[in-house]
Amino acid sequence: MTKFRQAFTEHKNWVWLITYAGLLWVFLNNLSAVFGVLHKFLQLMTPFFYAVGVAFVLNIPMKQCEGWIEKHTKENSRMRRGRRTWAITYAFVLALLIIVLFGWLIIPPLLKSIGSFFTNLVNIINGLVNNTDQLISYLNLNPIGIQVDSATIQKAFADMGLDWSSIVEKTTGYLSANSSTLLNNLASFSASMGNWLLGIMLSIYLLASKETMIRQAKKLVAAVFPVSASKEILRVCRQANVIFSNFISGQLVEALIIGGLEYLMMLLFRIPYAVLIACIVTVMALVPVFGATLACVIGFLLVFSVSPWQAVLFVILYQCTQQFENMVIYPRVVGKSVGLPAIWTLLSIIVFGGLFGVFGMLVAVPSTALLYSLGSEFVNKALARRRLQVTTEEVTPLPDPVPNSRSGNSPEA
Repeated sequence: MTKFRQAFTEHKNWVWLITYAGLLWVFLNNLSAVFGVLHKFLQLMTPFFYAVGVAFVLNIPMKQCEGWIEKHTKENSRMRRGRRTWAITYAFVLALLIIVLFGWLIIPPLLKSIGSFFTNLVNIINGLVNNTDQLISYLNLNPIGIQVDSATIQKAFADMGLDWSSIVEKTTGYLSANSSTLLNNLASFSASMGNWLLGIMLSIYLLASKETMIRQAKKLVAAVFPVSASKEILRVCRQANVIFSNFISGQLVEALIIGGLEYLMMLLFRIPYAVLIACIVTVMALVPVFGATLACVIGFLLVFSVSPWQAVLFVILYQCTQQFENMVIYPRVVGKSVGLPAIWTLLSIIVFGGLFGVFGMLVAVPSTALLYSLGSEFVNKALARRRLQVTTEEVTPLPDPVPNSRSGNSPEA
């Protein structure tokens, strides 16, 4: 036994290398199975991910409520002792009130606008064509001269070899033949709703015991990594928490403000589809850069179907509102903690949106802001360590620091 231990000690590095190579070979030969297990695990953890997201958002009003209770209550009062319960209740009630208020004030006129839009779709197309004709005639060009109605639509389908009634019959048959797919989609929707409900319940436990969860996570990091690495990981986590908290709270408030300003502006100048366009602007404001442009295009097309001059007025007022939002609202509400150069903001939305879809576009800016901040720290520390100064024109080495002549180790002492 002693000889075996001595042999193992002498060849320990080779043993670990062979073991690592064997495990790597098994992993690579069963890569599909490993990813299948990982995908199944992530699916089972979906409610927990939802819970983390809900808890992270609701933690913002919860902390504000706890601070208010500590400030306005006595030391041993019952309300202060139960401030966490009161704060969680406040956060969920506030979220529920916002959802109900949004549904009561926004959804009925929004559905009415959408219904009116689809009901008058043919008239809207005619309006677009006629208004385009007016603009072309005003520019002394040849008008389009196309009239769109149900007969025109059927004729267009017939010219393409399609029969409208046949399309309806085939669509009905397709829906009947694929009823199982519809049932599967319904089951998937029910499972998604179940995951959300379970996630909301789990978020309550996360908010109630967030200090315990954070302490356990810190203990795990300290147990796995060295002390210096643990401190750096925890510092990065704190920085990420600040950036994401500021971005989420500020972006939500900013979206509501810009949507309200657009709605008031459209009401003041009697621009049609005010509720529908204001809702589109509010939702699109959550996506930087592309959101505002896409909302402007959609709003312009909707208004242009009614009046081209109001559409031009809408674009002018929309751009004025956006400039006011960019110069006044965004710096004050969102703050400079997530500020990025324009090129990095644009690239982050493209990359994260391509990788993770809509969710990636929503978290692109704070994620890139965190990476940008960490990268800047790394570069600045590396330059300071190498004593280099970088300007637009050149890289200049800095002079070595002059020793202090007053120190006790100087020759004159």
